[in-house]
Amino acid sequence: MLKRLTAALFLIIAPVYAFSADKAAQKETEAGFDEDYFVGLKAFDDGFYDAAQASLLDFLSRDGKSSRAGFATYLLYQIYMFDKDFKNAQQAIDRLDNFKDERFDAKKMEADKMYVAAKINCQDAEKMLLSSINDVWFRVYLDSGCTVTDAVVKHGTRPEFSSDTLYRLMDKSREDKKQMALIYSGLSDKKRTEKVNNYFGRYFASQNMMQEFWELYKGYKDSDMVSIALDYVWNQNDYPKYVNLFGSDVKKEYKLQKAAYCRMIEASNKIGGGFDCGVVDGCLGKDSPDYVKTKLACYMKNEDKDGINVFMKDVSKKEAEGLCEYARYMIGKNLYSAGFLGKFSGCADKGSMYEALYKANDPDGIINLAGKSGGQMDLAYLAAAYSMAGKEDEARAAFSKITEPQFIEMVKARTGLSK
Repeated sequence: MLKRLTAALFLIIAPVYAFSADKAAQKETEAGFDEDYFVGLKAFDDGFYDAAQASLLDFLSRDGKSSRAGFATYLLYQIYMFDKDFKNAQQAIDRLDNFKDERFDAKKMEADKMYVAAKINCQDAEKMLLSSINDVWFRVYLDSGCTVTDAVVKHGTRPEFSSDTLYRLMDKSREDKKQMALIYSGLSDKKRTEKVNNYFGRYFASQNMMQEFWELYKGYKDSDMVSIALDYVWNQNDYPKYVNLFGSDVKKEYKLQKAAYCRMIEASNKIGGGFDCGVVDGCLGKDSPDYVKTKLACYMKNEDKDGINVFMKDVSKKEAEGLCEYARYMIGKNLYSAGFLGKFSGCADKGSMYEALYKANDPDGIINLAGKSGGQMDLAYLAAAYSMAGKEDEARAAFSKITEPQFIEMVKARTGLSK
């Protein structure tokens, strides 16, 4: 009785709405009106799913093979999905294999096959998945509450599968170290993108799977990988290996923590070796109060004269005042150029520097070191330097300004000048 009243109501309003909710239904009514089918379509369209279900089931009890039967089954499948009646939804989807209709959402139906299977029984869903491997089913299965077994994992790295499927598999298997190793070993080179390699490298290290980490590290390195490798070797107190690893694998574009650079300095010192002085920049940074001293000490230790000359060009005279002890060493080891010695003109103990330069027959070095200084000792060494350079007029001019006897005698002895 209720169905007939509903049908009558639909017939009354039909001219007004012209069956706009389902244009296909209007065409089908032209071929022959069926009350249950028509009521089912309209009820579904209006959201009255209980009424739609009852009418469509009545219709299918009489007609199970026509195109109408296919569409009625399709609507029932959607109702069952809405009601989370997965067993009936599964049966409806299976029956839809016998029908073809342009109104069917084939992609959704395919995904829902696996969705309802996983909701009903995970073991059956896994069997279904393994019987017909495809990307859609695999993604749906991974999103379900079903456990991922090794058998499933082995198929998850197929080249034809999307990256999205791979990431879902990685996330699903994260708590199982064996499966994660299995996933990575099954990946093709094309699948081992920078993102994937980085993910697995960090994962292996975090799980103390160092054999897997080092195997990955052979073929892929980035800032994270190198940082992990260095940190591991450092914690093993293997200083020679740390130095070798740092020297071979660290690139300028890598962004490493300061500790990695500072450890390089410490490890080098422990084994008595030198290191690239650019490491000081990474460890201290140019704003550190110890930067200039440490960087210059590195160049001196490496006896890198060219490096010292380039570095000293950027050192201010004020900064050089804190490097006076280094200046004496550089002069003694011939690790200097005369051009930057003027920056040390303010050093208190220039006597030993002057003397070293004089013994090295470097008048230009003495002249630059003296700068504009007018002290008696400065004038004495200037006079000696000018005389050594064959600049007698300048030598006499400097000598004429000397008043202290000890310096007058020193110049006389070294130049032959006299007053």
